[in-house]
Amino acid sequence: MTEIANRKNELWLLDWFGRFLDCHPESGTIFAVESGLCPKEGPAIFLEIDSENREQPFSLKSQIPTPLCLPQIWPEVQEIPSLALQILDVEGPFGSASPTWLGVTPEGAVRYDNPKAQDWEKFIAVPRMLGLCGVKGEHLRVEDMQGNILPGVRWLSGFQIGFAGQSYAIRDVLPLLAILGALEKGESRDVMLPSQRAGEPEQSVRVVRT
Repeated sequence: MTEIANRKNELWLLDWFGRFLDCHPESGTIFAVESGLCPKEGPAIFLEIDSENREQPFSLKSQIPTPLCLPQIWPEVQEIPSLALQILDVEGPFGSASPTWLGVTPEGAVRYDNPKAQDWEKFIAVPRMLGLCGVKGEHLRVEDMQGNILPGVRWLSGFQIGFAGQSYAIRDVLPLLAILGALEKGESRDVMLPSQRAGEPEQSVRVVRT
């Protein structure tokens, strides 16, 4: 396991079905888990970016104590903010003479031999502090301006996010998600929800990091 001094730098990998890549702590099997079923500290698999490593700046890492063999990957941005994860190994358990891509089946199993990354086999790299908003543990409270509790963050299929009872394409609310992910524990912020229809007024809500 790689020791991490500050877990805020982790990037969790969200799949098209609204799940995160995780790892079984005993068997080491990698699979996709629904965000609501993640441990309160988050999934065990994450993407690390090391800007000082020019040869291999991107790598998959694990938080589990079991020694784990992970493929070398290269994230290819195809349509912001989604990524296709190309496997670079030419030898070993993930090796291939031709390019292959990491993907997840609808059932949650991880595949390492895809000859092409279909749209539903891509990922979004989610900063840990933002990812925590949508896992169990009540990390974020959302209220309307009258103090009524609203639904919090839910990671949905099709790279959609549920927030305050509405659903949005993640690519359309990146500034809002940046605000949510930057909140420190105990901090609150009033934010505007994008209107869903032309001419519809924006709605203001209060979010509190708990």
